[in-house]
Parts: sequence; structure tokens; C-alpha cells
Amino acid sequence: MNDGNRVISIAPAPTTVQWNGRTVNLTPLTVGQMPAFARAVLPFAAKLANSSSFGADDILGLIADYGEHVIEALSIATRIDRSEIGNASPADLIVLIAPLITANASFFGVLRAAKATAHGPTGGVMPS
Repeated sequence: MNDGNRVISIAPAPTTVQWNGRTVNLTPLTVGQMPAFARAVLPFAAKLANSSSFGADDILGLIADYGEHVIEALSIATRIDRSEIGNASPADLIVLIAPLITANASFFGVLRAAKATAHGPTGGVMPS
């Protein structure tokens, strides 16, 4: 939002979770994190864009299908070492993933908007 010459940013508050015996602050991605994070989520971005919410089964499905990419994305977004995330239990990953998606809703909203724009008003079908 622009207020005269001042830019006003409305960012979600950090979310705090208990993970692996410590407190982790999940914050929106920084501009510097976005390129690497986008590369990490690209293989499963369509699944994220198609869903308005994620449950434990959806998250486990992402881990099963795109495990290395999920681990990389989590490491980038949480600032937790990749090997530590890789050694965590699936239950621990679920504790991180759902709030991380919430903390970065604007990023995932862009994915949904891009998908909608790509398909246009006809849902991706060219009118004849």
C-alpha cells in the first residue's frame, strides 16, 4: 500500500512453533530467500496452488512424492539446517509445514494467482 511517498507493508506476524526441542520462529520469506525457495517448491507448486488447505495426509503425500524438495524448501524457509530437517520424524515435519504455509500465504497466493492467470477465464481451454 502506498501512503503518499511512504510505502506501508502489512506482513503477517511470525508464527512460533516448538520443534525438535526448541522454539522456531516461522516468518514470511525474505526477498533473498525467494529464488532458492521458489526453485525448491517448483516441482510441487501446482499441488500447493490447487489446494486451499493442507492436512496431514496431503503433507505426507508431498513428502513421499517430493521429499528432497520439501526438505530443501523447509530448510530455506525455516533457517534450520537441511540435515537436521532430514533427520526429523514425519510428525516433526508436519509441525513445521502447516504453519510455514500460513506464514507465507502471500507467496502461495501468488502461485494460485499465477495458475488462474495462466488458465485465463476459460480455465485453460481455448475458445473456438
